[in-house]
Amino acid sequence: MANREAQAGVLVFASAELAPLRGRSLRAYAGNRFIAVYDRDDQDPLALEAACQLARTLTVAAQLDGADTIDVDHLAQQLERLNSVVDEGRSITRGVNAARKGLDTIETGYETLRTKALAIIKEVADSLT
Repeated sequence: MANREAQAGVLVFASAELAPLRGRSLRAYAGNRFIAVYDRDDQDPLALEAACQLARTLTVAAQLDGADTIDVDHLAQQLERLNSVVDEGRSITRGVNAARKGLDTIETGYETLRTKALAIIKEVADSLT
């Protein structure tokens, strides 16, 4: 942040296992610093979007008059609520991905059976002619 004269920073990790967040997807630190997880496999951008929007919002708030009147306790409570929502969203996304893989497996299985059925029908037709 200092090198870029930035008022906020977002550090992004490629998976929850790599991030120092104890399995969570988002964490806010003092000084408008955030850590977020964006896992390409899950394709769930919610934590990254939340971190970027919070960084922007807090930067704008710091530029306004009366920025020293920010209720830190209230902000901490809201961030905890946000963390819960982001984690819930991640859980839902994992469920959707698992369901999608299951449906793909079912569809592939059906197509295999259909191909076999058509081959049997062709054999029957060939034997009758």
